Amino acid sequence: MSIMKNTSVFIDYESLFWSLYKHHARVPNMKFLMNEIRANYKVVQAIAFGDFTKNNINQERDKLRVVGIDIIDCATEREERNYADFFMLDSIYRTLIDKDDVEVFILFTGDGHFSSVVAGLVNYRNKEVGILGVPGTISRQLKESASWVKEVLPSEADIAHGDLIKKIIAGLIKAEKRNIYPSFSKTVEFVTSKYNQEQQYTTTVLSHMINQGLISQEIRKANSGYDYTALLCNIDKIKEMGLLPD
Repeated sequence: MSIMKNTSVFIDYESLFWSLYKHHARVPNMKFLMNEIRANYKVVQAIAFGDFTKNNINQERDKLRVVGIDIIDCATEREERNYADFFMLDSIYRTLIDKDDVEVFILFTGDGHFSSVVAGLVNYRNKEVGILGVPGTISRQLKESASWVKEVLPSEADIAHGDLIKKIIAGLIKAEKRNIYPSFSKTVEFVTSKYNQEQQYTTTVLSHMINQGLISQEIRKANSGYDYTALLCNIDKIKEMGLLPD
């Protein structure tokens, strides 16, 4: 039986979270990803970095902790600046100095700023360095510096889920341009029929979109005179999440 190498995992979670969300409208499945790593390596440390005060990502704290990932919150008053990579880089160097027994460094990132430290770990400290990142976001220089690279791919179900969210948004925006504001039930009925979905699944997806603030609900008056609850797109939130149709 082979002995697993002591491994430290560093996760630029803010980057990973938003890359997956904006490309596929899904969040990272860290339980699955960490289980894959633990099947091949002895994880002695796993740390996630990011500004966990922001909407949506602030709901990820408990999900990370239950799979044994420590959190370093990189929140700052300067919203235009992301300090996660600085905190993560510092932690990598501290691990190198303080934990002589760590043989493998696994980084969840695509940021080329880490290419120098990765190259140093591989070439001068004889460490194995693996990179995991979202397809299309991994720096070429980072790929060339690492021992190995693996893309974090969403499942077919995740891709289909993200596509349905984008279709719902596009349909509601198109309807609003025609001054049509459908109800929740009418939207479920339309989407289920047009895209051949299960009604319960469509209901769940639409409820999730409302909870995330992508869609708001507003009391409006129908042509027949009665009041009903209409669905409206929250364009600012949709833009923020990178889900606005072209």
